[in-house]
Amino acid sequence: MIQSLHTAATGAKNQQLRIDAIANNVANIDTDGFKSSRVCFKDAVYQTMRSPLQPQDGTKNLGLGHGVLVSDTMTDFCQGTVRMTGRALDFALEGEGFFTVSGAQGETLYTRCGLFSVSVEDGGAYLVTQQGYYVLDDSGGRIGLPGDVEGVTCSEAGVLSDAAGTPFAALGIAAFDNPQGLFKTGGNCYAPSEASGPAKEAGDARVRQGCAESSNVDLVDEITKLMRAQRAYSLISRAITTADEMESVANNLRR
Repeated sequence: MIQSLHTAATGAKNQQLRIDAIANNVANIDTDGFKSSRVCFKDAVYQTMRSPLQPQDGTKNLGLGHGVLVSDTMTDFCQGTVRMTGRALDFALEGEGFFTVSGAQGETLYTRCGLFSVSVEDGGAYLVTQQGYYVLDDSGGRIGLPGDVEGVTCSEAGVLSDAAGTPFAALGIAAFDNPQGLFKTGGNCYAPSEASGPAKEAGDARVRQGCAESSNVDLVDEITKLMRAQRAYSLISRAITTADEMESVANNLRR
């Protein structure tokens, strides 16, 4: 009986993780550059129980399951809808790739959100993210802006030019062999890991100036998944109640 309670409890815990992931997706449906995620599960270890019948009867040993475990959290990096904003410092990426930024501790991070602004300090103006992270160029340095920010233009390759048409920087755009290996750090940013591999040049990415990439969350799909998860959670709760009642009956049996 204890095993049945444990098996059902693991299912309830993991369904709660699934519901939390869905809730996070829905909460970020209006977050530009956000990529939805989903929790994947796998069977826990099976305990082999010998069949009471003889092997020649053609029967196999029984496998007693021990519930499920979280195997991975997958991120859907498919393209979000690109919409016009009209701001000179709004950029959207089409294709695979990430903008390169400098995190709060100076570490290199990557993001799909290209809604940038200006930070004035030390007599200069720098391109920063909504979180205040410095946007980096293709050589890893901060991008300094000219005086006429509204006159800044950007090519599809990410080359920034001033009002006179003179190039002064190029947006750092990187790609990864395995984007699923990227680690979410918060603030709509990602950090590389051994699983993702090192950053490389994003040859197929195109930059759209005056645009923003919307979240790729599909609300209808998320609501459907939420209903399924809630139904599964309800069934698991009933299984826990049934197992508890069976254990209570067994404990109260009289010889």
